[in-house]
Amino acid sequence: MASRGKTVAGTDGTDHTFREKVASQYRESAKLKRNLRTMFMLLTIPLAMLAIHVSKINDNIKLTNQVLPKPEPWEYVYLVSGIFNLIGYSSLSRNNTQRLTIYFYGTAMAAFGGIVWGAVAHAREVEAFVMRGQVKAFLFRQPLVILTYLFLALSMQLNIFAINYARSLLKAWKAKGFKTD
Repeated sequence: MASRGKTVAGTDGTDHTFREKVASQYRESAKLKRNLRTMFMLLTIPLAMLAIHVSKINDNIKLTNQVLPKPEPWEYVYLVSGIFNLIGYSSLSRNNTQRLTIYFYGTAMAAFGGIVWGAVAHAREVEAFVMRGQVKAFLFRQPLVILTYLFLALSMQLNIFAINYARSLLKAWKAKGFKTD
């Protein structure tokens, strides 16, 4: 509201820092939302790679000249985590704690379950490669089992970051904190 007369002495406009304070959970929420959105975008890369493999698009349009092995059950389980990523992403626009909780537990089961299943399923191949140098298959002139474990490790790390951001975001959304500077 504009004033038409003189202002009160001592109010030159620099006192706004004492009046405008944002509660810490709102600042934290904005930062965590941005980070979680980034993680959701990064998580689309391994999901897209698996979707291409499972759907056998490579067999039809020859994205690579490589002959890929048949999809394994753990890959299907990991792909289910894509649904939970969409649910989690949709929770960010309206601070929907229920959807973010569904994402949190769904990813814990689907993504981590699929990753652990894949690591256990290929443990004997890794042992054969490390101990005896035996390799079942190659992809891009690299041992397929090593590429699989690299994929699993990167996917695990991305999902750990995303879950951690989601946990912190849930905590910030449920906080009833006090205003701070």
